[in-house]
Amino acid sequence: MNFRYSTILISFLGIVLSNPDKTHFLDLSYTIDCSIDRIEDNYSIRGKNTVTVTNRWVEPIGELYFQLIPNSNDHENGLIIESVQATRQIKVTGKETSSLRLGLFPALKPGEQMIIDIQFKTPVSALAESDHPLVYKDNDKVVILAQHFYPAMECFHEDGWQVEHHGASFGHPKSVGNYTISITVPEELNVVSSVPDDGVEQVPIRRRRYEYKATDLIDFVFVASTEKDVVNTEIAGSSIIYYTNSTSDTSLPNSLYSMVESVLPIYQEWMGDLPKRRIVFVGFPNLPTRVLSWGNMIVYHPELLDGHTLGHELARQWLGFYAYAADPNEVWLNESLAEYFVWLYEQRLIEENKAPKQDQTNVFQQLFYNYRSLTSDEWMRLVLEVMGDRVDYPKFQSGKNTRWENSSHLYSQYIVGSHALQLLQHTVHETTMLKIIRTYLHRFAHRPATTEEFISIVSELCGEETAQNFRLALTTNIRPDIQIRKVTTEEFSPHQWETRVDTKYQGDWVLPVNAIAITEAGDSLSQKQLKLNKNDHIIFYSSDPIKTILLDPENKLYDANRFNNRWPRRLIFRPLIGRPTWDVYSISYRPRFFKDWLHNWRLGARISGGLGLNLMPIMPALFQNSFDLDITFSTGMPEKNWGGRFSYRTPLSSIHLTYWDFTIDYAYPRNQQTLSLINYLGEPSYYLTSGKSLYNRLVTQVRRVEYTDTLSTGWWDQGIQYWFSEEYKRFYYSGDRRYVLQAFGLIGHALEEEKAFNLSRLTLAADGEQHLWNWLIARGHLEFGFTWDTRSEDVLRYRLQYLPKIWKERENFVPLYRGFVANPDTWWNTVAGSGFSFGYETDWFAWPMLYVDMAFVSPEAGSAIDRVKALSFSSNAFTAVGLGVESQSMIELGVYFPFWLSSPPNGEPNWYPRVIFQWGFYF
Repeated sequence: MNFRYSTILISFLGIVLSNPDKTHFLDLSYTIDCSIDRIEDNYSIRGKNTVTVTNRWVEPIGELYFQLIPNSNDHENGLIIESVQATRQIKVTGKETSSLRLGLFPALKPGEQMIIDIQFKTPVSALAESDHPLVYKDNDKVVILAQHFYPAMECFHEDGWQVEHHGASFGHPKSVGNYTISITVPEELNVVSSVPDDGVEQVPIRRRRYEYKATDLIDFVFVASTEKDVVNTEIAGSSIIYYTNSTSDTSLPNSLYSMVESVLPIYQEWMGDLPKRRIVFVGFPNLPTRVLSWGNMIVYHPELLDGHTLGHELARQWLGFYAYAADPNEVWLNESLAEYFVWLYEQRLIEENKAPKQDQTNVFQQLFYNYRSLTSDEWMRLVLEVMGDRVDYPKFQSGKNTRWENSSHLYSQYIVGSHALQLLQHTVHETTMLKIIRTYLHRFAHRPATTEEFISIVSELCGEETAQNFRLALTTNIRPDIQIRKVTTEEFSPHQWETRVDTKYQGDWVLPVNAIAITEAGDSLSQKQLKLNKNDHIIFYSSDPIKTILLDPENKLYDANRFNNRWPRRLIFRPLIGRPTWDVYSISYRPRFFKDWLHNWRLGARISGGLGLNLMPIMPALFQNSFDLDITFSTGMPEKNWGGRFSYRTPLSSIHLTYWDFTIDYAYPRNQQTLSLINYLGEPSYYLTSGKSLYNRLVTQVRRVEYTDTLSTGWWDQGIQYWFSEEYKRFYYSGDRRYVLQAFGLIGHALEEEKAFNLSRLTLAADGEQHLWNWLIARGHLEFGFTWDTRSEDVLRYRLQYLPKIWKERENFVPLYRGFVANPDTWWNTVAGSGFSFGYETDWFAWPMLYVDMAFVSPEAGSAIDRVKALSFSSNAFTAVGLGVESQSMIELGVYFPFWLSSPPNGEPNWYPRVIFQWGFYF
């Protein structure tokens, strides 16, 4: 029978089954007849896909595109197109690529219909890759996971095809269609699919045929196995099927059932009934990742699945497969919305005191988990993103298959949008938020949506101001401000090349930007202050081809435009720890309770604000501008007991390597101002990304100190002093080792003295810590201090304080000696200190921690060589011995009991009850 006439019945079936909803733009009906064939141990899927297409768009369509995803990695055993026939003339291209193109002649006019027959073959690869059908072999057991095994129509959008995204294995959706599927398999294989079977019959030659029908389906997936370990159940009116393929862990289906039973009813309460009323779970031990989802089939690794991941994939049944993102760059509509519902579910568990117990080994991450709803995996993605492409410039490199613009990657897809949704909920409350989601699901059921369409719903239900805040939160974080769209190079004369760079940017305007081009000969060309809003292309002329182009290499656009000009600004007071808010320039407050430089207790409050975050060396400092203001009261001063401190910090030229800090401090009778320049030499290494923290830091500091009075017990002179200091520090931290090397130098001048520099100091120190055999912690330290003081009176700044080196290195406070006095009549100019501590450690505590600390001092005031000689023969030695206990977590608490001091600083007996309480970050 002629092909054209043989398709009349199928065409009629396609018209009957096609969805009359014209928002699909194309009505599709797939009739797939395929079989699994076996030659020795090699399996393949062979079949024919008959596609009926009806044009519901407003214009003629001149081409059709089909995804051939198994070819995306260019493997020899990818999806093979054997032949293509159609009811009108076609030109076939792209059979060897990941996107099959059919040129139509004549074009398919609005309302017209055509039929395409595509013969295909897909070898079943044994490679464990997420873009391929997988085969798992265990002795005589075979499991075939078939996804993307047939040619499927690319998604057709309101403005036509998005050809630049075609062939993407993930992110870019397929078109919704109606399916009629017939699968014939060897008799030893059993089949479970994402839709219920419409019948199973035995066919000749020891084979079995499965029939399926489904409407409004994005993708069809099935699993064929020599074993059939299937558990059928029902939860909240939906059919739940577990296909475990596991004989080693029979408890897994019960555990999975409990999680689904807890999450699914709540999701249905928030978003409505489960779209397909059916979910199929497939345990796949050879899966190369934690979980993969195709429609209502969730394929998981039995040993890696956790509650958070399951909650995410369940939410994607509504948000990703029912309503879904039209553009891969806007995939946050799938992933972040799913993450938001996981967060919402976890908040309900917290309110009902049903939240799972937190992992105490990740205390630091858990602190941010409750505040920012991050799991440890998400926190890792955040840090990777902060230190990776998001702080990098847009880049083009000739000949490399890399993205030219900043990658949004996992941080943008999963986290940023989720946080913006949390902020939106905090603004409009949960009831309105759920109304937004339900409106979105109803309006975009079975069709793609864009970010602006979602924001239009926010504007409709919450007002334009809230929608604008939400838009800014997304566009500031999810997409880069500036991108390289296209680069073309032409040799217009011998050894003369013209390179054109086409750009685009987000937002209404953009700051002038610099550009650098590097040729193949290593020469560099630059253009400065380019106004891309006036001219969106850049042209370079060179004598050699250009291999690399960099836009905004100094991140000026990132600093100035992204944060300071496009983010909503408000000023509020809020507690230090609370829910997220829209506000960037927010102010927080907390009480202050500490001992000051006169060893008097001071009480007060600290107000902090600005935009910035500094968690060095855990992750880069993100200072933009921030401040601290302390207002305190001294309990040890009968009068003039009020004081305070103000500190302001901001980057010098980049967001994480160089910044400066200005501080004003007053506590009667001392008034001081300090200007510090902090510079990290080279790119630091961060613990959460490389498993170690390593940095080299140089701190230059200028300080003005004024004493307005000497007081009766004062050990300083009235007057003004100027100090200049330089400090170098090398810091290293890993899971089992840390060390700190430090060199500190200072010169000072008192205005009342004749000499230019009448005070100087030099300190060298080394500290180390090692964890051994999973139970022993050992520390050691060594330091040398030299002080030269030619002032008229002994007014050294530091007195003897027995603060042994029992604690770990912390920012802004290191108990190193810088010169001290043992009693009012004897001043020591040279000191050598050393000590060690060790103890038994568990996952929770280090106990007991025995420490011994000692210092050798000398009054010698000569040269450094003379001082070292005098120190070696000095009989002045001080010791401290004690026991302590420490918590073993990211934020550590320690209590130490120094039961022996050879020379107590306050004159009390040697044997005297003392307690040293310290805390700080592990870093």
